[in-house]
Parts: sequence; structure tokens; C-alpha cells
Amino acid sequence: MKTSLLEWFFASLIVWGCLLVVTPVEKAQALPPSAIVSISVCSPNGTGGPGSCPSGSFDTHQIVLAPDGSGNAINSYNGMVGISDEHQSVFSPGTLQGNGDYLFFVATRTEIGAPSTGVVVLSGGTGPNNNGQWTMDFAKTDGYDSYPSGFGEIFVAPTGPNCPTVADGNPADQDQTFDLKYAAPGSVVVDPTAGPGNLLMIYEGTNTCVGTTGGATGNFYSTIGVATSLDYGRTWPTYRGDATFNFVPLPGENPSQGPDAPMGALGNSVCIGNDCTTPPPAHYGRYAVLSPSVSLVTAMATAEPLPSSMGDSEMSAFVDDVSASPAQYIYIVYDYKGGTGALADPSAPSNGLMIARAQLNGGTAPLSFLKWNGQAFAGLGLGGYDSPVFPVGPFENCEAQSQLGFGGSISYVEDTQQYLLTFVCDSPGDPVNGQVAGAPRGAAWFYSTSYDLSDPGQWSPPQEIVGSWSEYDTSGGCSYYKGFYPTLMSLGSKPGHLTTSGYVFYLWGCQTDNTPPPGRQYASRAFAITTAPPVINISIAPAGLSFGNIDVGQFANHTITIMNEASSTGVLTGNVGSLLPPFSVVSGGGAFNLAPGQSVTVTVRFSPTTAGPTSASLSITHDATNQTSPSSISISGTGMNVPVISVTLTSNNYGTVKVKRSSTASFVIKNNGKANLSITSSTITGTDASMFKITSGSGSKTIKPGKTLTIKVAFKPTSTGSKSADLEITSNDPVTPTLDIPLSGTGQ
Repeated sequence: MKTSLLEWFFASLIVWGCLLVVTPVEKAQALPPSAIVSISVCSPNGTGGPGSCPSGSFDTHQIVLAPDGSGNAINSYNGMVGISDEHQSVFSPGTLQGNGDYLFFVATRTEIGAPSTGVVVLSGGTGPNNNGQWTMDFAKTDGYDSYPSGFGEIFVAPTGPNCPTVADGNPADQDQTFDLKYAAPGSVVVDPTAGPGNLLMIYEGTNTCVGTTGGATGNFYSTIGVATSLDYGRTWPTYRGDATFNFVPLPGENPSQGPDAPMGALGNSVCIGNDCTTPPPAHYGRYAVLSPSVSLVTAMATAEPLPSSMGDSEMSAFVDDVSASPAQYIYIVYDYKGGTGALADPSAPSNGLMIARAQLNGGTAPLSFLKWNGQAFAGLGLGGYDSPVFPVGPFENCEAQSQLGFGGSISYVEDTQQYLLTFVCDSPGDPVNGQVAGAPRGAAWFYSTSYDLSDPGQWSPPQEIVGSWSEYDTSGGCSYYKGFYPTLMSLGSKPGHLTTSGYVFYLWGCQTDNTPPPGRQYASRAFAITTAPPVINISIAPAGLSFGNIDVGQFANHTITIMNEASSTGVLTGNVGSLLPPFSVVSGGGAFNLAPGQSVTVTVRFSPTTAGPTSASLSITHDATNQTSPSSISISGTGMNVPVISVTLTSNNYGTVKVKRSSTASFVIKNNGKANLSITSSTITGTDASMFKITSGSGSKTIKPGKTLTIKVAFKPTSTGSKSADLEITSNDPVTPTLDIPLSGTGQ
């Protein structure tokens, strides 16, 4: 069983530094009619006691009942003590090959199954009773989990309960299979780009045998994997047997051998459940997709037990089937735990919620994930660096360094057209009350919203779900909490899609196996989402632009920033108008759509063609609720007449001239500007300046607009060979105050 994430967090709070997120500016979707303003698990009719609910309301917490009429939690039934050790996936009736019952893909063990936690499908029947309480059983009606000996896991780790024996006695040669000892689901999703029956399981695979030569297990190295199903999730890939690994049919696992498949297996290297006769497709299998920068290979090479558990874990997945993008992506939100000691990577991020995505490909090839690195989905899934979804921020938003957000999942709320990210916030005291010295640790559920899943920088500041806070009960030796791995569902909706009401399913107990009596219990709460018309606060800065004096023929740029303030609850839409010469909008113009906290920069240019002051007004239309539309930005500037110097000859080669003879060239200087051009000096500079001489037109001169001045320069070599110099003219031309004209010739 896994080490508790909380135990790891407490041990590493002091080690890690700040979280950083760089927020890009991209366009979001159009404004919906309403937005989420709060989520609550409290009700006037709740039966779970007052909890942390407001006065007059009560916690809706209830255990999920076993089908035997005992009144006990489902965890007491048929050995399913672990329900649910990860997130769950819920399929409403009719959403999975015409299923008649609510189907729950959960992580647990069973009485007849392997010692390791695996995948079991439960039936919630036609839904909760009139009091909102659920009763579950194996999914007998829809044909899942069934074996001749009873009902058990349909997907499990290949080896357990002990680590494989290493033949040469060297711990560095231990089996490196990424899901050797634990393979439990975070999410099961339909692949909409593939054919009927194609499902994807996003699961956590762990290897707890690092530094061992067999026998007892140690700390875990966790990797996130993908498994495929062709028959609506009834069967999943198992590792095919070979000369060193005996295949053990499900729901069992090999007690002493591993498959030696570090990155998993595909095609002919796997069986279709217990069917090792039918050849699987080449893309069918179970394989690693997300891992930290310090690899399992590196950890194994130390031949030492892991000093602490590490890896990417506690994941859930969401297929973005509502985006307007023609490419469809699957997103995974997960927890990152860095290694310690020799396995620490100082360049890796601190702990927190991370996110990655892969483009779906019709089931034709393994998926390739990229991690969000703070600016783009560009970090390699296997071994790449990632960046936390949320930056360091206020305690009330679960963004303080003393807090930890973990166990996240993504849904889509149809009524508000918002993506919803929910997670567990471990905190020293209830975040809603602010930071209080000495407050006992506990946890609450938090949520964040976004209109564009492709840009994690758009997630709103997290808010606490009302009624979800409780202190940890540590009297039994572990952190006992009512709410690990929360998964939201709405009645009648497909997985990952919500209305404004439904249920949250979660683990009540500890994350570890040592939960005191009565042990872990699977439970649910009823949730209600409150919506309201969006509040959209626009800020435009500066309120006006003054370019000052700009020379005619030149230009200058100034910028305006339009922001949808972070306090907004909806997308800001609008349009930046155009300007007439001599002003223009050179970038950032036209339509804009900004999620809360996003901004767009508008660049305005002043290019005067005549002298004198001029002004204009830039109109910005918008749907903000804090300002009247349109907003007008005053713009002003003054064009200044200036001289402009030009010359007929930009260089001159005198050719060959006999020594002590001379050749003269004329340079016509013209004022192309609209102000007097003042020539302050005309001189010869350079290596052979003594052999060139200004014979006329030198000294201070004034050239009126459109007029010219002729400067004559003679070349009189005093020796043979190539000669060079420059005619240097200084003036009041603001662009070319010094004009250098190269001179050359050859003495003979």
C-alpha cells in the first residue's frame, strides 16, 4: 500500500521553495449566462451532523452501504476494504454500452482477488434512495468482475504481495516494471476518437521494490500509466507470461516473479485479460506516460531503498469533448512528490498539483503526454519538468507554502460552461478563517474554474467548498479525514460532466492501510452549485496617452493594458476600435476575450506628417459590469518640423591621381526637411586626412528647406598607394547629426 501523501508533505515542507506559475495571455470562450459563485455540501436536511456547515444547515455525509442489509459500509463486503484508494469514475445508466445501472470504476481489493489493490466495477443500481444514500454491489447486471470463483478485480499489478527474488542478489538488478506492485485507476474514460468499446484507464503504477532483493516492500516510486480496453472496460491488458514470468489468471497475481517490463507492454507482450490466445492489436496494452525527472532506473541503480516515496501519483483524467478545437485532448491532473537525499533534483518544482495532456489519436498508437511547464504544454511526460497549476498566494485560497493541494480532478459544468477543478487542501486551520497560529491541521475541498482548459494559467483563485472542512483525527496513528479522493458526479450525466447538483464520492478514513476501526469507509455527500450572472471587472491603464513632441516623419509607440481583474467571475469580451492618421493601432486591436486575471496589451503609434498638436480618442467596447461601455482613451501628440539632411554622393573614389597633382569632387548637401538645416562643421578625418582638402563650402552654414549647399573636396596625394579619409558633416538633423562620407583614391 502507498505511503500517505500527507506524511510525505509534512516531512518536506521545509525543504521546498516557492511555487511559480507564469500566466500566458490567450483567448477564452464566449461569456455564458451565469457563473459559479459557490459550492456547498450542506443542506437543511443533512444527516451528517453540523460539521463545518453554516448555522441552520448540516453535513450531507453518508456512508455507501453494502448490499447485504447489514447497514455497514460497502468496505465491509467481500473484502473490499480499500474503496476507494484513488479517484473513481461514474457512468450513468445508458452512457456505457447501454448499461442499466450506475457503474463505478473504483480502486480496491476483493476477497477472492490479488493481495494488491486493483480495479473493481461496482453497481449503484438506479441511484440513491429517497434520503440520498447509495447502496452498492458488484456490477452483476452489466457483466463486470465475474469469475468462476466469484467477483474480483479486472485489472491489477502483476506481482504481489512480495517483491520478486533477485537471482544474483544485487538490489540494482531488481525488476524495474513501473506498475510492479500497485496498479489502481484514477479515471476510466471513453475515447471519443476511437471506435465503440474503446476506453482508456489513467492509473497509478508503483514499484515498491527499489533497493530490495525480494521479500518485503519499501517506499514507492509512482508512475502514471495508461491502459486500454476494447470491450467497454470489461477486460484490460495483463502481462503475458514468458520464460521468467509465469502468467497468473485474474483476479490473481504472481506471488514471486515480475514481468521485467520497465515501461509496460503492448501488443503481443500482453494478454486481453485472461485471454492469451486472441492476438491483441499493436496499440493495446498498459504503458507509462508520466514520471518525474529522476527516473526509476536511476533510483534502482543506487541499490538502496528509497529514502522516501516519490513520483507522479493520485491522478484523474478528463477528456475535453466540449472545446471548439478540432483536436481532442485528454488532460491529467496529478500530484508530484520529489525525491529526497541522493534522488533529489534541485531543478524540479516543489510539491503541488500538476497537469499534463495528450492529443487523442483514434486509438491507433500509444498516447504521448506533455507536461505544463508554466508557459506551455512542453515538458516531456516521462522525465520532463512540470510546474504547479497554482502559484504561491493567499492562505484563504490554499496557496500558502504551509498548505498542500492534492488529489485533484476536472469536470465540466454544463449550466455555466465552466471547467471545474476540485482538490483536497491540507491546511494548518480552516483556510476560510485565515491563518491562525497554532491551529490544528485538517483538510477541506477547494474548487477553481476556467473557461479554457488549454491554458492552465486561466484557473481562477481557488475557493473553499462550504462544509468540507474538518480537523484530522490522528488518535489512531494516521490522519483520519472525511474526504480523500473526492469525485463529483451528477445523476443522469456522462462521466466528468455536471449539472448544478449531484454527489461527491470519497474515502472516509486514512490514506494508508493502518486506518483504525471501523477502517476505511466509502462515503458520499450531496453537493449544490450556486450560480449568478458573472461579475466582470475591467481595468484600462493608462487612462490617456500623451506622446509629447514627435518629429515629422518619425514615430513613437505607447501601450495600453486592458485587464479582466482576478476578482471577476466571467469572461471579459470586447473590441478595440481603430484610429485615423497620424495615430494607429499597430497591435492588440480588434476583438478580445479575457478570462479572469488575463490581459491584452494594445500598442498605439503616433506618426506625424505635419507640424502642430493633434488629438484623438480610442474607443474600447466591452461587457464589463463595473464600467460603462464604450471606454474612451484620450490620445494627444505634437508634430515637430525638423531638417532632413541628404547628399548626392554618399561616397567618392577619386581613382588614380599622380603625386602632387589633384582631383576635385563636389558634394551637394540638400535639406529635405521643413526646418532650417544648420551645418555646424565640415571636416576631413581619417588615416590620410592630410591628402584631402575642402576647397569650398566649409564652415558654419544654414540651408533653408528645399535648398542645397555644395562642398568641394580635392584629393592631392603626397605619396603613392591607396589613400582613404572621410568628409564629416555635423548638423542639427535629429536623425543624422553626423554624416560621414567615405573618400578614397590612389596616389601614383
